[in-house]
Amino acid sequence: MAQSPELAKQLTQDPEFMTQLVQNPELVSALTA
Repeated sequence: MAQSPELAKQLTQDPEFMTQLVQNPELVSALTA
């Protein structure tokens, strides 16, 4: 996944997405790899 500050900002403003990240640490690793 391409690193995109704009995309990251959108995602972090999405409560549901943040919940998904909290529940899926491996997803965080995939996104930040």
